[in-house]
Amino acid sequence: MRDHLATGLLFAVASACNFDVTVGKDDGIAPVRYEETVTGLPTNLSVTPDGQRPVTTRSGATMTLTIATATSGARQLSLARDLEVFDDAQSAKHLDHFGPDEIGAIRHVSLALVESRYDGLDATRAAQPALTIGSRTLQPGEPGDTSVDLDGATVEAIRVDLLTPKAVELPFRMTFTIPADAPDALAQELHIVVLLQPTLTVDATRAL
Repeated sequence: MRDHLATGLLFAVASACNFDVTVGKDDGIAPVRYEETVTGLPTNLSVTPDGQRPVTTRSGATMTLTIATATSGARQLSLARDLEVFDDAQSAKHLDHFGPDEIGAIRHVSLALVESRYDGLDATRAAQPALTIGSRTLQPGEPGDTSVDLDGATVEAIRVDLLTPKAVELPFRMTFTIPADAPDALAQELHIVVLLQPTLTVDATRAL
């Protein structure tokens, strides 16, 4: 009976302990840098109808531009494409370094805003955009103070791609809200720099 009691106490202590381990910049997880110049944006949103169309970038990539009108009268302009979080080489490196058990035990992934710049946006009349990765949105804020936890389906996709290993690409959307009284706050050409730091939370009990 004493042995059963001791075993029960050990399980109780284990259940009460937090065995999560965070893996981030200091562990070799590099920040995600997105830099692009988008051209062909509408010069005056007051005369631009709602709708969706492709726009080009200086790198030759295509983004999807969506324009909608909010109930306040502000115009919401979204730019969407995939965001590469890890390329093929980085995924292979992480799998080799951390091993499949630790990668398979990833339970949370967060992205913290390190840097953001939008040359072509008049920041005195319109706020920086909200950033949506997967289904979660990173609201505008100061670098270092803003982060978002990714949804479970996106975390699962990251686990699968890292275990393959192959490049990890996630749906990414920037949504600008342009006030009705500032329809020209966004220039026809927009240079974007976004730096995000991933942090992975690993269930150490599963990684053992």
